[in-house]
Amino acid sequence: ATADLVTARDAFDRLVRTRADSAAKGTRLVVELPIFRSSISFADGPTMDVTAADYCGKLGADICIVTNRQGEWIGQAGGWPGANRPSEITAVIEPARQGRPSRDMVSVDGVLYLVVVEPAMFSADEVLGTFAAAYALDDRVATQLAQEAHCSVTLLCGPAKICASSLPATERAA
Repeated sequence: ATADLVTARDAFDRLVRTRADSAAKGTRLVVELPIFRSSISFADGPTMDVTAADYCGKLGADICIVTNRQGEWIGQAGGWPGANRPSEITAVIEPARQGRPSRDMVSVDGVLYLVVVEPAMFSADEVLGTFAAAYALDDRVATQLAQEAHCSVTLLCGPAKICASSLPATERAA
């Protein structure tokens, strides 16, 4: 059982690292686009929502956020379950506002997300804003992990809250 747990944990760490690295490359490409950097400075909310939706779809992310240099949300695609602007997400965005890429796993209202944030830079020391992409770590991801680890996988959002599992719903409550 301990070996299965170690195997599952290693598989989870590899999967998250691979997804985070891939997501970071994609978000970095977005923030380096001249049209994106220009949009942050001059676009209105509805335009930035469309921009966020376009890039979010291309990246395969569940939720995307664009902020200006002050950290104000100026564009969003997708929505957080039950929360408008979760503080957990704002905390992941903050390092990018200082020019440092950021990534973390956060739980928002019972859903676990991998969040990757890149700063949109004008120069080496001027941050125009940020672009964040969030990917749900859901039952599909848990099932993928279970197949790789050859055991059942359940992801928790807190001490007793199941946020994703490879188990059928009837077995989760047991």
